Amino acid sequence: MLARHARQHAWHAEVWRDRLPELREVDVEALVVSPGGGIDEVLDRIDAALPDLGAAAIAAGWYRTVLPYLVVRSDRFAGRLSEVSDAPIRRWLGFVASDEVAAWREGEALVRSMLLNGTDLDEALTFHGELERLLTPTT
Repeated sequence: MLARHARQHAWHAEVWRDRLPELREVDVEALVVSPGGGIDEVLDRIDAALPDLGAAAIAAGWYRTVLPYLVVRSDRFAGRLSEVSDAPIRRWLGFVASDEVAAWREGEALVRSMLLNGTDLDEALTFHGELERLLTPTT
């Protein structure tokens, strides 16, 4: 399931890239940047944790941390778009958001089915909390 969702995310990225301006004076590579806010650290942490953590913790990291973060970021972005001049982007963003929310629901169901004992639950909660701390700025 995660592989299917990853392919879907990759396809979304390709479609977004195809919608970037094709002008001589626009450096497309400069437009493709990380959203920041700790997401790079979260993805690095998930990658590093793959050999050490159980499947339930990794699934919780993706479906309870990363995917909700992406959905909320997309919603914020959509709220800043113009109803008129950004209509094509808004339509595509709605399509992507629909896919992301469907993946989130499917993933959450998977995570719940994987939490078979207290050890799995503790590991998943601990990992999710660690990732949330990376995404949440503290003062």
